[in-house]
Amino acid sequence: AYEYYLRGRGYLMTHGTQQMEYAASMFKKAVTLDPRFARAWAGLAAAKASLAIYHGGGADAASVAEEASRKAVSLSPERADSHAVRGLALLASNSFKDAGRSFDKALSVNPNNFDALYYYARACVHEGQISKAAALFERGAAVSPEDYECPLLASSMYEKLGDRDRAQDAARRGLVNARQHVEDFPDNHRAYDMGACALVKLGNTREALVWAEKARALSPTDVGTRYNLACVYAQTGEAEKAFECLEGLPIPRSWIENDNDLDSLRDDPRYATVGRPDAEQRS
Repeated sequence: AYEYYLRGRGYLMTHGTQQMEYAASMFKKAVTLDPRFARAWAGLAAAKASLAIYHGGGADAASVAEEASRKAVSLSPERADSHAVRGLALLASNSFKDAGRSFDKALSVNPNNFDALYYYARACVHEGQISKAAALFERGAAVSPEDYECPLLASSMYEKLGDRDRAQDAARRGLVNARQHVEDFPDNHRAYDMGACALVKLGNTREALVWAEKARALSPTDVGTRYNLACVYAQTGEAEKAFECLEGLPIPRSWIENDNDLDSLRDDPRYATVGRPDAEQRS
């Protein structure tokens, strides 16, 4: 069971659509072998909630996340990760206030739990709490100095807040980590597509497009990759390519509306059809 759990964690950290499905499968095997394995239930909840929120998993994925998160909390209420995934599962059903309470509980148990900081920060983006999201992403970056996602997402938050200096600093920090990550794991499309966004922010458009194409080649249909490439193209003035990437993506509007990387597209009539209304998140 523990071996399946470790495999699931490995897939979970890549954030790709297919990898999330693999992660859920591994965690399911783990809890089948050991039904009292709280961390595996937490992993299953995280994978299914992420699929429901960002990858078009729908009501079925959200329902599994709900059940698995409750199981994790009941088995290990003393663990921060149990409450963190409970918050993520609640986010998957648009229960923002209850999600916030679960995240607060997780951080009261362990203020340095990376999953709680990361998921809470993402939840804050959906709610438009940009300053709080930036602070939580920065705390996540401090807890996990090798992580590239937290500083890169913090950079976007700072841009939305109009703090260009902090945005540039966070982008540089995140890009350093992304470069190391693609060197260590050259097949990880996530590091390439998020790194491409950072390169654009730092004025290196040529390398940004190279990284974008590497991400596309590695995972041409992945939801996260297509979304991040749309952000790159939107910032480089290639609206047609951006809308091509965004077409049909099941990304919630609550995230899209708070992502300033897409600002150049907002006056285009096609923007109104981008993403998935949050009210339909579980349909």
